[in-house]
Order: sequence, then structure tokens, then C-alpha cells
Amino acid sequence: MSSTTPIKVAAVQAAPVSFDLDASLEKLQRLTAQAAEAGADLAIFPEAFLSAYPWRYSFDATIGAREPRGRKWYARYAASAVAIPSPAFDTLKETAKTNNVFLHVGIIEKDGGTLYCTAVLFDRNGDLLYKHRKLIPTAAERLVWGRGAGDGLQVVQTQLGKLGKLHARSTHGIVSTRHRDIHRT
Repeated sequence: MSSTTPIKVAAVQAAPVSFDLDASLEKLQRLTAQAAEAGADLAIFPEAFLSAYPWRYSFDATIGAREPRGRKWYARYAASAVAIPSPAFDTLKETAKTNNVFLHVGIIEKDGGTLYCTAVLFDRNGDLLYKHRKLIPTAAERLVWGRGAGDGLQVVQTQLGKLGKLHARSTHGIVSTRHRDIHRT
């Protein structure tokens, strides 16, 4: 595509099936297919779509303690996270390829014993173009997510043009000046 060729972007406004990775993946596949059928070149899903932003969840954690009920809910949340690589990650790659779209998804990534709020972008062939972990989880997010190292903070050249992603407050301050192609809008 030339720099003047318009692209169609599907900004998917949908909630996941909280704490249920398989059901959330099925929903993502269905919504991506709908976006592709409508002519989308790029389908963008919200932060933490797989498999939930833990809105108002503290997992019963207080300073120095975590209650048994909270441990159970946290274990369920962690079980709904996406490891890279994993069968769930392969499903994302295949979804982009099958639907011939660029696919951007917010996932809860599981790496060892840590969860990260991560954004991934796949091209039309299902190839991973970038993985960016949220740099600084805010407030109670720090109870559940680790800090990103910044190594995924990038802009990639694609057939659609330059694409990149910043999470929430990462767009403020010095973080947004790290690369000349990253701009706050």
C-alpha cells in the first residue's frame, strides 16, 4: 500500500469472557472474522482482552497478606493468561492468517511466574511483528502485573504503514520520546 492508500481499521469494542481463555479466544476469532468480512485491514482488540482486565479485583490482597479466596481467583486469572509460545498464541497467529488481517490484541502474558499486560501485533501471514509489555503498571495493577523492560517499545513498518502501540500512561512523559516515530495523539 502506498502512503496515500486508505486502510480500514476495526476498533473492536468488546469484553472478553473474563478468566476464560478458551471462550475469549472463540470470541476473538468470531469478531476478527466479522471485521475481515467488513473489509478491515487491521483489527484492534482492547488492552487485556485475553482474558480480562482485572477491573476492581484486588484478589483479596492487602499489605502482607492474601486471603485464600483471593489466591483461588488469582490462580484462575493466571490460568487464563497466554504464554508465548503456547497453543493459545498459535491460535492468535492462525486467526490473523485465516482472516488475512493485521491483528493487534491486548493479552495477559504469562512468563514464568509473572503476568504482564502485553500488546501483540501479527501481520496477515500470522507472523509476530512486535510484543510490547506495559512499562509501568499503575496503582493496584502492580499487584498482578510485572513491569515491562521497554524492549518491545517500537514502531514497525508494515504494508499498512508504520504501526506501534503504547499502553495507557506510557504515552506520558519521557517514555513517549524514546523513539521519534512514537507520538501521543
